[in-house]
Parts: sequence; structure tokens; C-alpha cells
Amino acid sequence: MSHLEDQSPAKVNRSDLYWFNDGNVILQAEETLYRVHSFMFARHCGVFKDMFSIPQPSVQTEADLRIEGCPVIPLTDKIEDVENLISLLYDNNKWVLQAIHFLNLCLPLMLHAANKDP
Repeated sequence: MSHLEDQSPAKVNRSDLYWFNDGNVILQAEETLYRVHSFMFARHCGVFKDMFSIPQPSVQTEADLRIEGCPVIPLTDKIEDVENLISLLYDNNKWVLQAIHFLNLCLPLMLHAANKDP
């Protein structure tokens, strides 16, 4: 089995926010690694659900990237996009509070503007 840290001369870093020791899959965006739970992604995203449902070979090859026994899935997405997705899945209360705050600020303005005569 290969280890990502051994293969790549570029330095990879574990996310400070989204590295869960009990996670079972590692996503890599650029040089950042995220150890997360596959069920969180499969539950909310059909693409991940399909990807995680594909049977894995019982024998690992040299090309398989693993860290601490977890498969590494390289992504082509930007770090910011991946962190926003992970945050939405794990920290959804933060997103709900932001939406409520936005509505509290904007809704009165929108209602006021809608009631004005043209």
C-alpha cells in the first residue's frame, strides 16, 4: 500500500477543522486532507452515494492511496468549495443561523420595497 505522504514531494496538510479520527475516508483538495465519514456524504449527495456503493477490491494495489487505513479520494475542487460542502454537512446549524440572519435583515427591506407605489 502506498501512503500519500511518501509519494508526493509537495507538502500535504491535515485540515484543522475537518479531520475526524473516526472518519473512514479522506478527501484531498489541493494540498489539504479531510478525514470525514462517508455516510455523511452518501446521505446527502447521490454522486457520493453511488461512489461509496461501488464494491472495493479485497486486495489493495500499489496504486491505492491510503492514509491510516482510509482511502484517499483526490478532488479537483478548490479548498474553499470543499470546506463549504463539509461545513454544510457537519455544521449545518451555522448555515441555518446565517440564513435566518440574512432573512431578518433583508425581508423587512423587501416587504417595504414591495409595498411602495411605482
